[in-house]
Amino acid sequence: MQSSARVTGASGAAVATHGYDDRAWYTVAVPATVMAGLLQNDYYPDDLFYGVNLQSVNASEFNVPWWFRCEFRADPLSRADSRVRLLFKGINYRADLWVNGMLVANSTEMVGSFRHFVYDITELATYDSAGVSGVIALQIYKPHDNWRSNSSDVDLAISFIDWAPDVPDANMGLWQDVLLEVIDGPVSVDYPLVSTLAVTDSSASLMVMAELTNGDSVAVAGTLFGSISGVGTFKQAVTMQPNSVTQVIFNYTDYPVLNVRNPLLWYPWQVRPVATHAALTHIQMGDQYMYSLDIQFILEDDSVSDALTASFGIRTIQSYKLAGNRVYEVNGKKILIRGAGWCPDLFQRFSAERQESEMRYVREMNLNTIRFEGKFESNHLYDLADQYGILMIAGYACCDAWQRWSLWGPEQHTVARESTRTQVKRLRIHPSVFEFWYGSDEAPPPAVEEQDFLPVFASEQWPVAHLCTAADRDCVEGNSGVHMGGPYSFVTPNFWYTDPSGARGFFTEGGPGENPLTYESLVETIPPDHLWPIDAYWNYHMTNGHWKNLDMFNAPLDSRYGVATNAADYSEMANLQAFEGMRAFFEAYTMRKYNTTGVIQWMLNSAWPEMIWRLYDYYLNPSATYFATMHACEPLHPQYSYDDGSLWVVNNIYSVQTAGLTLTAVVTDWTGVKQLWQKSFVLPEVPADSAVKVGQLPSIAGLTTTYFLRLTITDKNEPLVSNLYWLSTAQDNGTAYCDFTPLLKLPAVQLKATLKTLGTGDNETVAQASVLNPQTSASMAFFVRLRLTLDGHEVLPVFWSDNYFSLQIGEEKTVTVTYPSSALRGEAPVLLTEVYNNYFK
Repeated sequence: MQSSARVTGASGAAVATHGYDDRAWYTVAVPATVMAGLLQNDYYPDDLFYGVNLQSVNASEFNVPWWFRCEFRADPLSRADSRVRLLFKGINYRADLWVNGMLVANSTEMVGSFRHFVYDITELATYDSAGVSGVIALQIYKPHDNWRSNSSDVDLAISFIDWAPDVPDANMGLWQDVLLEVIDGPVSVDYPLVSTLAVTDSSASLMVMAELTNGDSVAVAGTLFGSISGVGTFKQAVTMQPNSVTQVIFNYTDYPVLNVRNPLLWYPWQVRPVATHAALTHIQMGDQYMYSLDIQFILEDDSVSDALTASFGIRTIQSYKLAGNRVYEVNGKKILIRGAGWCPDLFQRFSAERQESEMRYVREMNLNTIRFEGKFESNHLYDLADQYGILMIAGYACCDAWQRWSLWGPEQHTVARESTRTQVKRLRIHPSVFEFWYGSDEAPPPAVEEQDFLPVFASEQWPVAHLCTAADRDCVEGNSGVHMGGPYSFVTPNFWYTDPSGARGFFTEGGPGENPLTYESLVETIPPDHLWPIDAYWNYHMTNGHWKNLDMFNAPLDSRYGVATNAADYSEMANLQAFEGMRAFFEAYTMRKYNTTGVIQWMLNSAWPEMIWRLYDYYLNPSATYFATMHACEPLHPQYSYDDGSLWVVNNIYSVQTAGLTLTAVVTDWTGVKQLWQKSFVLPEVPADSAVKVGQLPSIAGLTTTYFLRLTITDKNEPLVSNLYWLSTAQDNGTAYCDFTPLLKLPAVQLKATLKTLGTGDNETVAQASVLNPQTSASMAFFVRLRLTLDGHEVLPVFWSDNYFSLQIGEEKTVTVTYPSSALRGEAPVLLTEVYNNYFK
């Protein structure tokens, strides 16, 4: 990889020729944007994510094209009519492509971030006794896709919008894989699809499709054979015209084998009847059964031209409106969509291990959906979603060129149409992908829908729903049935219950907003001389737009919890307020199912270390909001309603919870010691996937300014799950706030904690942490946080069964923790305990 400014006096033909001297170039592993490639070569001396170091990058270096060059070699061809082709799965944004000194495509043809480009280079490659060889050279140009409202940029590219700082190279480069493919014969097999047209518990009706490409200049005849594991085989005679592409379809009406008896269905992990409350620990709800599809094209001489294997799930998705709100069903079962928005690494760096950790985090938080706004990841992430039973919403971004339809010319219409075609063809086989939102904050004009989007979904056999917008807008096919519009910043917990813009319908993006880093992550991000007070260095790690500082979070924080005097105390207070806000957000949507039908927290993760819009941080540190979400969305959940003080039990399990469980509500003073009120409610039968009102918090005499409400569900006196609220006699009402400042005076406690390793494998270690609040304590141990460290640094990623919990005097709690064995290098981690009581002293 090299800048064109340093490749002087050489044409593309020369660069793409054996013998060209590239010894001064940077060696990079692809996929890589230019910035990612430079970071692989230690081009920048400092950590660009630390402080404001990113501002030091000279962005003008990327105003010129950059070259990527590769010399390749492959085994000899097996037949005279074999084909050699190049597949580019993602360039950003346009390129000139040269192979062995010949121009294959120019930058007006090879354009678009989300398109696959396939080039047959059979006639350009070099052949000898050792095999196939050649030289590939691309001159790549960065996109012009400024998202700001005064911009007229129209490159339909990757944009982080206001989520993160502007990326210096605009993610120019080879941001997805490049493959050299040798096809044994003239016909290739690509983009398989297995669509479930109808399903019951006892049968499923399937349609199978594959795309065939004849790269030869003569017609080719053969047979397309298919087989599905545990189902059977099918075949169809096909004659391909010269240099043609065709879809071959096998429908269950013509191929009885595709009427599958007693199918093993794919479900999102939260959907499917399971055991009742006795199985609440590490509950595994849905099955993610995947079938294997094998397809091969057999030529008339019985040789195999090309073959592929793909995994798929048998499932149906229904999308419809109920009282104007969009509802989804999987295999005939309603599902409350609870998810968050995905954000990739700022420089589009790929890590399979990181992606798997993040998918596990989604499951651990009891979420079931990820939304992608203008971010299309590699197949690996969608494969993980299939495996973990996480639903995926694909779609384009707001605010940038993707939403400037009035400025589009012929190139933009082509890029939009062919980008959609690429993504539809590659994503349609994944059972996890259940909808494509081809508009975001606005709906495209009807002419654009009818020209660039709707025909693609129809012609490419998109098997599930598509939607023109994430907002409440009318589309060609009717009103969207969803809404957005925020809030994107902190609101008090009662907002989601009392405000007309609170929990309602299908909310496609928004939430409590700001989420300051934990203290240890702050130290990794902010230099010591800017750690306190909050200054421009902190603000640089906010959004790149309207939400550019923490003022809208800090004003209520100061009033409700007190004014911090250092970064450590601030972080502790901020985590508490963030927990409170996030729990209420998800609880309100869950309690009101199916008047509420879906909610997407903005966001799941972040492109770099940020103080806003995330559930865990860039370092994969699961902060308080992670555990707030885990609790709010847990399988069986007791909760308090902030609007009227009612008490509820939410059953997120797809089985009836039989009568006989008990909900016990206890109110104590601000220390958690003095009991002010208690009542137990024997629960009636709790229907599957429902919320049931159980009782009411009465007017209680003698309440302290701050007081606690603990809700516990028990089975025959055995605690199953509990939920602790801190409440105030003062009210959040928009002009005044609750008063939680007495929590600053909680007596210090000396917790006793132990860590015991349960088992160590090649990949993971599982341990058990026990924490005791001794009888000698003077108060509840409030907001206890556990950490694992090694040499003073966090062990990450880390999977706690619970964290940020509270302990009554004499109470002991045991949790499990799982972490990568490789993170410890054979050493023992250190268990640290933190508790709100011991700050502010």
